[in-house]
Amino acid sequence: SNEALGELLEAYRRYLLRVARKLMDQRLSAKAGASDIVQETFREAHRDFLRFHGSTEAELLAWLRLVLSRHVVRFGRQFRDTKKR
Repeated sequence: SNEALGELLEAYRRYLLRVARKLMDQRLSAKAGASDIVQETFREAHRDFLRFHGSTEAELLAWLRLVLSRHVVRFGRQFRDTKKR
């Protein structure tokens, strides 16, 4: 159910916040915080959960880290592109 998935993702919030803080360039933190990146990660994970085919917690964490890292990269590109204008 959507509610159960939300609770599952919420259990990993603190872990993903630590990962996001490590991955984010300090200059980006003025534009958005790690919590914003984690929230976007949860939104995408919730939307695309049917694409996750793992069966262990380690596989789930790896998938969530991948989703999160894509958001960090995207946000960094967006920030750099905006800065150039």
